[in-house]
Amino acid sequence: MNRAVLPIVAIATIVSACATAPEKISPTFVSADVYAAQSCEQLGSAEQRVQRDLEKASASQRSARGVDTIGVALVGLPAASLLGRNRAKSIAKLKGEQQAIWRQSTRLNCAVSLDGGLHVAQATPAQGSARAWTDAGDYRTRAQILP
Repeated sequence: MNRAVLPIVAIATIVSACATAPEKISPTFVSADVYAAQSCEQLGSAEQRVQRDLEKASASQRSARGVDTIGVALVGLPAASLLGRNRAKSIAKLKGEQQAIWRQSTRLNCAVSLDGGLHVAQATPAQGSARAWTDAGDYRTRAQILP
């Protein structure tokens, strides 16, 4: 019976070493104070940069995950992860940076669009500081946008 359990444990260990899907990676905490000196326009630029970097890292992570799956199926090893192509740490950091930018934009009452971008202009009193909008003009509270 021990001989039957050992291969299962070995396979489970190898599979758990595979690259995680980017959508399942939790953000690491990044303080919004890092962005305290930035204006809404600067936060918007930073958010665009982080989003672009996150998309690239996520694409690389998906690729590594695919290579790991094939590697485990063919030779029993997560090849991409063993070769250092796993981008989970950088994705977690980028997600944390993105959330920090969103928190700082809330502090400054920057208008946050639900498509992920920050509008350059600050929210006007008529729009309310606790509100944001989609490009279609669908207003929602920041609590519905930010985690």
